[in-house]
Amino acid sequence: MGFGLPYGALWNEGSVVKGLVFRVEHLETGVPDIELDYTNLDPIQWSPRDWVALGHSSVPGIWQIVGIGRLETIRQNHSHTRLHISTLFHFTVPIDVVTAGNKSADAAMKPLNVDYLTPDDVERLFGFLLSANYQQNDVAGGLAVAEGGVWGTKGGLAIGSLELELQDRSFFYRVAHAYTWQCCFLHCSQVSRDGLVREGVVVSIDGAHWSQGPVSQGLFLNPSMAFAFREGYLAVGDDYEILRSPHLDAIFRHALDVANPKALMTLPDKYEDWPDLEALTQHRKRFGY
Repeated sequence: MGFGLPYGALWNEGSVVKGLVFRVEHLETGVPDIELDYTNLDPIQWSPRDWVALGHSSVPGIWQIVGIGRLETIRQNHSHTRLHISTLFHFTVPIDVVTAGNKSADAAMKPLNVDYLTPDDVERLFGFLLSANYQQNDVAGGLAVAEGGVWGTKGGLAIGSLELELQDRSFFYRVAHAYTWQCCFLHCSQVSRDGLVREGVVVSIDGAHWSQGPVSQGLFLNPSMAFAFREGYLAVGDDYEILRSPHLDAIFRHALDVANPKALMTLPDKYEDWPDLEALTQHRKRFGY
């Protein structure tokens, strides 16, 4: 593939993901940024804060991607180029990709220092950035997008209101698992055909962001129900009954009537994981129930 941009730029949180991939010899875990030095680097199209992939290539057009980061600056001096890449995230398992190829590189059997990913591979590698807040995307090594206001990265990758965390530490995963990945208001779940994306949002009852907090502080809901709960159109009573605001849209009311005629939420198997009644009370008070 040449060095022109072969497809439209994808926007996320004010940044562009173009599909650039740069060669790295080593990507150390836990390091927040990296400087890459190249000689005689071909011109590349970039914008400040582009998300880029980092990896190895021993055969033209075939790469092992080991991580991603944000391309902050490109400094050039004659034939020397230095790149500064920040917000590094190291994949626990390398991801193999194939680019469209470069005729001159193919003829010389010389791997490139920089290449462009295909649109499909951009989605594979940056899916957790490009997906909506409400999608759970199981990318490399069991990583998860957890919803909530970010107050620190905690070893994960903070992006706007999303925080990427390891599965075994994630508030998202622990709450989702406790509710068996089913919306506790509608008693339903949705999974993509390939099993990689599950629909669902973990909502903190009191609106705080949790990383290591107890499961009792969260609810697992489908996107519409999560919106209604966060905005106060729905609440939960002391007997775990679902309460409705008079301003709740008729479509939401109908969905609840059909899916949950008893208007009782699903509770986790473990009593200690049941929603915290005090937090539910504070939520009701905040919205005038």
